[in-house]
Amino acid sequence: MNRIQLPSTVPGFNRAGLAALLILTFLITWTVHSLQSPPASDGSTTTASPTTKDPTMTASPLPPVVATALAAANAHDTDAWLATFSPNGAVNDWGRGFTGHEAIRAWSDAEFIGVDVTLHVTQAHTTGDITTVLAQVGGNGFNGPSHFTFTVQGDQIILMRITA
Repeated sequence: MNRIQLPSTVPGFNRAGLAALLILTFLITWTVHSLQSPPASDGSTTTASPTTKDPTMTASPLPPVVATALAAANAHDTDAWLATFSPNGAVNDWGRGFTGHEAIRAWSDAEFIGVDVTLHVTQAHTTGDITTVLAQVGGNGFNGPSHFTFTVQGDQIILMRITA
């Protein structure tokens, strides 16, 4: 195994400090790179910004069921939002799972639509049955950027995963 040889002295840094700086530089570079949209040479759709008419829609169309779910969430219409999920659909909110309409409704009432969520889509990428949406979340709960990954089967959502 090859080892990276760090210089023994760099002005202002000891070896541990230099190693930490290199790791931090790598992590920042990796994070910035991972937030960039991948090239769409595989037939997928990628968007860089929402349209000015409707903040839930992006310049490239989202799968209809995903667009409907986002619009229903922004309209605070829990029934319309739940109707986009299959009967055994699930929400995974940072590792916490909620399966079936009843469990999803309870979660949403407490942490999503029930706290007046707003979702302003800033990017979206669809490949096959997976759509990842980066949205600026607002409302009376969590506020900030979040990724929503929708797995679609037919015309229903089978999983909505929420991550950073």
